[in-house]
Amino acid sequence: MSFLEQFERRLGRSDMIQLLTLFLVVLALVTLARWANPLSRVNEAWFSVSQTRVILLALIALGYGGVYALRPRSVQRSTGLAVLMFALVSTPFEVAAYAASYPSVPLSWALLLPLVDTVAFYGIGLGLGWFLGRVRSRSLLPLAIPGLLIGMIALDIRLGVNLLNPMTASVNPAWQHAGIMVAIASLTTVLLALGPESGASR
Repeated sequence: MSFLEQFERRLGRSDMIQLLTLFLVVLALVTLARWANPLSRVNEAWFSVSQTRVILLALIALGYGGVYALRPRSVQRSTGLAVLMFALVSTPFEVAAYAASYPSVPLSWALLLPLVDTVAFYGIGLGLGWFLGRVRSRSLLPLAIPGLLIGMIALDIRLGVNLLNPMTASVNPAWQHAGIMVAIASLTTVLLALGPESGASR
């Protein structure tokens, strides 16, 4: 089976379709709820939409990475690309909210950061799933995934520097965060592209 066939098959699975639908519905509800806020004189929808979008993308990427960490490399690649589609198809919500809110954050940052973070968190999820598999504790995955993300956010708050928190970075550009995420995303891409097909097992 070719990579494109695997990707199409992965994207067409019921779990992916249902989660993508739920993801877009949540973004639509957040957009509508924040678009015409009677308590605000200006439209600040983008801030809520951007933060909601990036945190959901991080959770989705971590989840799929963790679940598929012990699967064959070809499956990890097709799943990773399918997860990236979540970021791509939700871009119109970001663009529409951005155009209405006129934030000081550069549009390039708002468009590129979610893509980079999605790939990076997918790679982190793969690492988390692999580690839990090595210590025979994969049953902890449902707790470890949100726990890891909460831990990252708490660490940044404690340090007072935005290194790993995607929510803060989405609306307040932090080049430290961008550098770390680009490095992780690049490493993830290289390992998925060049890693051995049998590098993971069921």
